[in-house]
Amino acid sequence: MPRVRVEFANTLADVKEAQRTHEGAAILRFRDPRSGMRQPARVTFFWIAFIALTVGFFLYQKQHDATLQSPPPPMQVSNPQWWFNFLVFFVPGVVLLLGIVYLQLFYPRHAAAKRVWDSNPSLQLCRTLDADASRIILEDGQASREMRWSSLVRYLESSNLFLLYTADGAYDIVPKRGFASVGEVDAFRALLDEQIPARS
Repeated sequence: MPRVRVEFANTLADVKEAQRTHEGAAILRFRDPRSGMRQPARVTFFWIAFIALTVGFFLYQKQHDATLQSPPPPMQVSNPQWWFNFLVFFVPGVVLLLGIVYLQLFYPRHAAAKRVWDSNPSLQLCRTLDADASRIILEDGQASREMRWSSLVRYLESSNLFLLYTADGAYDIVPKRGFASVGEVDAFRALLDEQIPARS
């Protein structure tokens, strides 16, 4: 397996994407992304929101059908009650649900990524990754870490990043843009697949 060397600098966008990738994998594995404990809370939240929205729509549709089946009063061309119920009950409910989803999922993620970025100056330094079949080295100009492949428990890949895990909640970010070519990205992926055992 050839040696892989890449220089890169992380960005806030990288941190955000890394957190999305990490948390998405944790949700699929029913584990909390910080502690690794089983925690299907967010999956449960999605199901509750979906069921609430479905029940609300069903009740609204049932009332709407009952309104249509009742005979209209004399000289009444249209029944505005349908639009009134829709605007007053259903639309605000959807808006409220979307607001809850944003506040529960997306805003905390953005705030957490910004907090991690601002509180870790070393994360903003230019870095060098040097890897071969025997070890992997990460340098940032101030410190250097040499690790055997056995110290990495798994890796994740997103559209733009590789995440190298030394524990369930600890990972290093390696952006793909640092590689000189698609071939180098493929070579690094092959090295990861060869050296890091698959784990569910």
